[in-house]
Amino acid sequence: MTTNPGKPRLLSRSAQGLYWMGRYLDRAEHLCRLLRFQVEALVDRPIREIYFGWSRIYMSLNRRPPGGSITMVGNDDFTLADDLTFERSNPDSVWNCFSLGRENARQMRHCISGEMWTCLNLAYLRLQKLSIRDIWKTSPESFYSETAGDINTFAGVAEATMYRDEGWHFLRLGRCMERAQYSASLFLSQLSMDKLMDESSDADWTNLLHVCKAFDAYGRNYSVDVQSRRVLDLLVTDPLLHGSVCYSLDAVAAELNAIGPGSDEQSSAVALRLARRMCALIHYDWPDREDHEALLGNLIGYCRELHDLVTAAYKDSFQHWDFTHPSAMAKPSAVLADFTDRNGIARGNDPLRDLIRLSDTLHSRFQYAPGSTSAASPIEEILNSGHGVCQDYATL
Repeated sequence: MTTNPGKPRLLSRSAQGLYWMGRYLDRAEHLCRLLRFQVEALVDRPIREIYFGWSRIYMSLNRRPPGGSITMVGNDDFTLADDLTFERSNPDSVWNCFSLGRENARQMRHCISGEMWTCLNLAYLRLQKLSIRDIWKTSPESFYSETAGDINTFAGVAEATMYRDEGWHFLRLGRCMERAQYSASLFLSQLSMDKLMDESSDADWTNLLHVCKAFDAYGRNYSVDVQSRRVLDLLVTDPLLHGSVCYSLDAVAAELNAIGPGSDEQSSAVALRLARRMCALIHYDWPDREDHEALLGNLIGYCRELHDLVTAAYKDSFQHWDFTHPSAMAKPSAVLADFTDRNGIARGNDPLRDLIRLSDTLHSRFQYAPGSTSAASPIEEILNSGHGVCQDYATL
């Protein structure tokens, strides 16, 4: 799916799997960070902060909480945590996001390193044995911290061991797309809750800095005096802060540029222009505008639009690239050209008739012989020997 001549293209299903693996795992890590600080607040923080935290999480996920709403008092923290952590019917629960990320990794094992798979699978085996009761009776914050740490370790292992081909860029694209979207949604929820509470609490914004792993960066750039406008500016516009919206969008544009156009070149070009426009929105519009809620809302909409454009740009590639382009096992060659010429195989006006004719030719010209070839055998082996197995017939 790149434009680099002479380089093998990534299988379509692999690109899709790596993209979604990145999105799911980053979403799980983000929710773990939110829940870690939320359950820590249950111990000794004021009721108002606890209410603010639960409301912010559900508002950012656009999910209705169990019971219908969050109230200032009387919330069942156990049920809320379970809904966000292990609830199978919640598509954004930690369990679902982690398991879907791991499932995509399982299917993409040929694209990731062995160290990546081992790291992720060990974390999954630990997670699948647990329930909310298991973590609640001991130290739930430790569970969330450890799970987020497992995902961060996986990201580090990927950084250290993954080959820098198209697969790497699709994995990075998924992670950065997800981070930009959930960050904008979280910050918009923070502003909405401030309005709802008719006040801005330093504790709420300090908590946001900790959730976004930006507390030290804030102190380095400003001081210990936490001000909501400064916090928001840092988390949105700082290009040096790894988790900022600016950093994520710049990375999205860079990954799209590295991947190059898909089968739908128009959608690819529109996607790249939109990504760069979103970067410009943060770099140049944000400092001069006061309607930050509206701007964040627009940004969330652009993130969804960009996802749709990326899907459209590589849609045909995702579905059909594998069957219409050369692969490692099937490339144009003199032997293949001789076979097609001798048997009169050529494209006609009726694809179904052509396929039936090709199938009959393969059946009559080759003999099924178990063990005659291996998984690494190119099509020249069956063409030269006249013997092969299922994979050779399919590849040919």
